[in-house]
Amino acid sequence: VPRRDLRLQAAAYVGPPADRDRAKVRLVAEIDRASMGGESATKHDLEIRGDIWPRNGKQWVGLDRRVKLEAVPAGTATAWHPLTWDVALPPGVYQARLHLSDVAAGREGTLTHRFEVPEPKGLRFASPIVTDVLRRDGTGAPSLVAGAARTFDVGPGRSLYVQLELLGVPAPRLGRPGVTARVQLRDEAGGEVRAVPPGPVVPDAR
Repeated sequence: VPRRDLRLQAAAYVGPPADRDRAKVRLVAEIDRASMGGESATKHDLEIRGDIWPRNGKQWVGLDRRVKLEAVPAGTATAWHPLTWDVALPPGVYQARLHLSDVAAGREGTLTHRFEVPEPKGLRFASPIVTDVLRRDGTGAPSLVAGAARTFDVGPGRSLYVQLELLGVPAPRLGRPGVTARVQLRDEAGGEVRAVPPGPVVPDAR
């Protein structure tokens, strides 16, 4: 029997503190518009039901939403479209659960994604961003678009971007050593792709 599932993938990005006890978290769920069916690019109404549920059973967050997306004709290349939610969560282990349904087309998809929010204190990394999508604002300042992809096409003429954010860096003090960092990016065979030499980390206004 032919499957009529909506293809989904997800990732969670834990960032800087939202307040004293919680961290900013961005949940990204992507739907493959090529899995929405149809012979032409038509608009589809999707109903999203979901939540972020903590392992301790407290303070769950609802993710319900309705969206209208344009399908990609069946048989064409995969075309992932991101849906994002920004929440503030206390430390703990969480599971995001989503169910997407396209009633008119008779298609649906479900996913669960486990992630952990560490204590929002001390020297630590935010979730690294690896993406091939770069956008610029009205001033020309670049920003990376965090997605849920695990693989990327990095052939001729394409770039892969990596962003690492170090949190909790103390302000420099006289007689107190600062924080030094270096970065190495390696491929699956262990070969070095790019390296940033050791250098001081200067905290920003946050």
